[in-house]
Amino acid sequence: MSTKVTKWGNSLALRIPHEIAKKYRLIDGAKVTFTEMQKGVFLTAVQEDKHKLPTLREAMANFVPEMMERVNWGRDVGKEILE
Repeated sequence: MSTKVTKWGNSLALRIPHEIAKKYRLIDGAKVTFTEMQKGVFLTAVQEDKHKLPTLREAMANFVPEMMERVNWGRDVGKEILE
């Protein structure tokens, strides 16, 4: 697959085909890095931490029991009644 380099203000821009952008989760404003190789340039998407979900350990690190809220769902009815 190929694309075209176009002028964008005083810079140059690459148009990334929709299929490639979708496959590699590239969105408007996504960061990429260029690595110079012997035969050209290698483009890599930068994974930003702000989109990364925390692990359970990270999410629970600051948990205190006071954060829990008791909810009164009313009396048990139907098949949820335990005997």
